[in-house]
Amino acid sequence: MKGFRFTENAFWGGHSDTATKIFGLYEQQNLGILSNSDKPVLVDIGAADGFWGVGLVSTGNFEKSVCFEVSAKGREVIRETAEHNGVGDHVTVFGDALDNTAENIASVAPTPVTFSF
Repeated sequence: MKGFRFTENAFWGGHSDTATKIFGLYEQQNLGILSNSDKPVLVDIGAADGFWGVGLVSTGNFEKSVCFEVSAKGREVIRETAEHNGVGDHVTVFGDALDNTAENIASVAPTPVTFSF
């Protein structure tokens, strides 16, 4: 996540997760999967403040991301963070992932997307 820049408007967890994010310790179980992906599009369900959805696009690990976040405040912060990192046109933000999810993803990533958990 070297080069990713936070904004002042923390949404998820306040500033309590900031140190773990800065030192690369945040959600370590995801690091190996996400940083070594050969997929062009990241689908982030429950994107919170966009740490993964924006961060992995801004650092070049993914070309684009599709972020789903139910909170209006979270969606606002994701968009702000994407603009702040110069990738606003590569990050698409939707509300909940309950309705039209496949169509929403296909609108951004028209080629088949493989999901792994």
